[in-house]
Amino acid sequence: MVTTGDAQQPQLGSAVRLLPVEQGAERTGELTEWSSGPAGIVVTARVALAAQDAAALAGQRLWARLQVGEGVRVLEAVAMAGFADTDLELTGVLSLAAETRRAEPRVPTQRRARVTAAGASGVAARTVDLSRSGARLDLSAGQVLPDSGTLEVTLEVGGEDAVSVTAQVVRADAERQEVAVRFVDLVEADAQRIDRVVLAELSEQASQPAEQG
Repeated sequence: MVTTGDAQQPQLGSAVRLLPVEQGAERTGELTEWSSGPAGIVVTARVALAAQDAAALAGQRLWARLQVGEGVRVLEAVAMAGFADTDLELTGVLSLAAETRRAEPRVPTQRRARVTAAGASGVAARTVDLSRSGARLDLSAGQVLPDSGTLEVTLEVGGEDAVSVTAQVVRADAERQEVAVRFVDLVEADAQRIDRVVLAELSEQASQPAEQG
């Protein structure tokens, strides 16, 4: 569930995960200052982290994921060096998403995929939505939907680049020809490749003008 407002204020001292938009590894810091104005617009956000990580991120545009209760809030901002060499100030903040019941942001997106069950040939699929922790997949009409067990899922993450991951079936919807899966044993490098897809999609959607009713 995506929400806005005071219920989505992160706590000082909570973890902040920072991933550069262009390239580079994710770093983790601690939220030391936070204030917001009307409608939840972020005015000030400061993060403390290791000095070498702060130096590596300073001046870069990045995505920030902040823990909020059982959920997560996602921002896009520019990281500026603070007064101390372990501080970063997040400026030009754009709020991308706020999930109240999921620890990872999820985005609607259609990407090519391939699903393989044990002892069976792979079948074509497309993502309906995607997150670092799992996906909902639309299988080709007429395919038999697995309702339990594990699958091998290959996901397109950009051009010819793909991620292959083991996934646990969570539920199947025969009427919609969809299956929801949870990723298991996902290596960090592949998790960050999926992160980039999810966060870039959220950023693109946030930049699009709202439809006029």
